[in-house]
Amino acid sequence: MHEKLWPRGVKKTNQRKSVFEILMQAKAPLSAMDIFTKAEQEGVEIWLSTVYRILDLFVEKGLIEKHIISGSDMALYELKEKKHKHYAICIGCQKMIVLDKCPISRDISIEDFQITDHKVEIHGYCGSCSQ
Repeated sequence: MHEKLWPRGVKKTNQRKSVFEILMQAKAPLSAMDIFTKAEQEGVEIWLSTVYRILDLFVEKGLIEKHIISGSDMALYELKEKKHKHYAICIGCQKMIVLDKCPISRDISIEDFQITDHKVEIHGYCGSCSQ
């Protein structure tokens, strides 16, 4: 496990370590159900409600990011990285495709407003769903 990434003050339980490792190995954002299923496949005894509590804790501690897909109740989770990401999201299959570059110019300024973060979602159809 990557000890440097573990948030200070968070106890290392087997269940938390399992959720963390699953997110570390993920190539794309995962739902709580995806994480729950992978943990069970690895032989970890865990309840889905526990997965949600762990994810909420990790979000609160700044370890992971929670993405809620517009027009859906589904939340997806991924490790927080220093470089932020933006996604193109398929309306058909909900696949999230990472954009190569940030489409927002760093030169944006708004009078009497300090920008600290932003999120961009682009919606459309992936190659499989557009056929």
